[in-house]
Amino acid sequence: MTPRCGLHPHAFAAPLAVALAAACTPRDVGEDDAALSASVATASAPRVRGGVTGRLDPALIAELEADDAPSVGAAGAELVLVAFGDFTSPHCARASAIAALVEREYGARVRFVFRQLPSASPVAELAAAASLEAHAQGRFWNYHDVLFANQRALERASLERYAAELGLDRARFARALGGGVHAAAIERDRELASLAGVVRAPALFADGERVRVPTDLVALRELV
Repeated sequence: MTPRCGLHPHAFAAPLAVALAAACTPRDVGEDDAALSASVATASAPRVRGGVTGRLDPALIAELEADDAPSVGAAGAELVLVAFGDFTSPHCARASAIAALVEREYGARVRFVFRQLPSASPVAELAAAASLEAHAQGRFWNYHDVLFANQRALERASLERYAAELGLDRARFARALGGGVHAAAIERDRELASLAGVVRAPALFADGERVRVPTDLVALRELV
């Protein structure tokens, strides 16, 4: 489990708030929340438990919630939220920010796991790899917040600049991006998404059940 880098609980609040505000403004990219809900209904069938529609197989839930991915919150939390995200998607910025706010509000009762599901865009793929290198250097959540707050500037030079501003080892960071160090981890997350019936990000699971509209803060609060 990755803590938020030993920072004060509010040290990351500003970029997170910026990401949430940006994602909630009138959209010029993608679909609205109703379309997000529809995409859940038309997704490929997940591996479910004993025919109980909507709940994943326990083995798959364990894989989704495993600590190989960036996570924050107590290991024994009552509720585990698993998000599949794409740093180039405004909807993912909104969904991830809302899930993180729920985790912050309820503390030890909620654990939040972030998995990668970048689009086919090279920019999305590179941003995913950059976030995993930040994870490897212990600063995933800060970097995650910065990427979602700066979705119009995710080219390699900017990704490396953000890393330097957060105090990461820039040379190591550049080598990781150039060498495909995190390609296998991204592909594994894609495989897990497919097994869970996820076609595209954002997608959010709460204890193995897919949340129909991952940007619905009220619905998430009711789960806790």
